[in-house]
Amino acid sequence: VGKYLAGLIATVVIFGISTVVQLWALYGNLSPAQATEFWTRNGVSTLVAYLGVTALACMGYGAVFLVAGLVWRNPIIPAAALLVWEGANVFLPAALKKISIIHYLQSLCPIPASPSGDISPPLRLLISITEPTAAPVAIIGLLIVTFAVLIVGAWRARRSAINYSTE
Repeated sequence: VGKYLAGLIATVVIFGISTVVQLWALYGNLSPAQATEFWTRNGVSTLVAYLGVTALACMGYGAVFLVAGLVWRNPIIPAAALLVWEGANVFLPAALKKISIIHYLQSLCPIPASPSGDISPPLRLLISITEPTAAPVAIIGLLIVTFAVLIVGAWRARRSAINYSTE
């Protein structure tokens, strides 16, 4: 748990700062009047929402990668498999989308991610659009998955520990 919490704090700080810098760079090209309007109207709530999504992503993926490091000697293969699974999420049917972390994170984003317009028509036919999950359900689901994965990781770590009292 300590290893997970240390990693979680570090990643939330690093990716949180990155999120703030990226949002600032994105809206930094606005005129002063437009920037003032954006930040007073919905900029702060947008920033807070993206920081929350970033923290939940660090929490969920951190738990998965921690357990992958405990279960497999070389976690590159499971990490690559997760990358392919999460990257192919846009092409998955609705039922399969709901067993990925990215679906719930995208449901929490204030601006929904949609496929870009330069996708070829045959590839566009493969893309399935799924209704976003309600925010409370997405947050609770991510918390439950994180805690379940951490429990599996703790069980695995305890099983692999050396017991010196038996000898």
